[in-house]
Amino acid sequence: MRTIRRAFSVFDCFSAATPRLSLQELSNRLRLAKSTTFRVVNALEELGYLVRLADQRYCLSLQFARLGGLAQASLEVSQIARPAMEKLAGISGESVTLFAVEGENFICLDALTTPAPPMSLYRPGERAPLSLGAASMVLMAYLPEVALQAILPAVARRMRHTRKELLSILGNVRKQQYAVSHGGSSPDLSGLSVPLFSADATVRYSLNIVMPTFRARGRIAPLLKALREAGEKVSKGLGAGAVDHP
Repeated sequence: MRTIRRAFSVFDCFSAATPRLSLQELSNRLRLAKSTTFRVVNALEELGYLVRLADQRYCLSLQFARLGGLAQASLEVSQIARPAMEKLAGISGESVTLFAVEGENFICLDALTTPAPPMSLYRPGERAPLSLGAASMVLMAYLPEVALQAILPAVARRMRHTRKELLSILGNVRKQQYAVSHGGSSPDLSGLSVPLFSADATVRYSLNIVMPTFRARGRIAPLLKALREAGEKVSKGLGAGAVDHP
């Protein structure tokens, strides 16, 4: 187990900012003796997961591109998220949904419901216009600037907000990395939402808890804690690094 942990720790040393590292740099990052680091790195090189360059620095091999392609082909986000969603539904006793953004709309990718789910809860495959619901706010808050500016006028008109007001709301959501709404998308319905980060630090999906507003009173803090933990787990499954909460 220790050898496996060390091997994966070596992979974690590399990033877009540091795609090539010397043995000494790896040793420093791993906080291991240089001789121990060499044994691990040498084994990974022999297995074809690391490449030693002419300047004696190391980089990840194209094995990772192959494995990444296989993972992407064999796993959909709903499959990655489902175990965390099931656990979250069990802890909260409320409905849990997974949404993605699609132009001016959001689409429900998956939903786990309670025995008596809210009548207005979205089912997989359903689409609806972006609103001031928690999931909509999270998805909009992390849109690329060009995409956000393209939909902002229509969403602002629909929500009867100015663009400045909507941008302020979305800025706060992005800063705190979550959104809470009461009646934002449907009367008498409350929602909590967190972003799901991908390997490139972008956000394409949101994980959400949905419940009748009368059941939300006094429960926001513990539910948000459980939701954030589930979101971090799914984000890791999508290839993201550790999430730093404000």
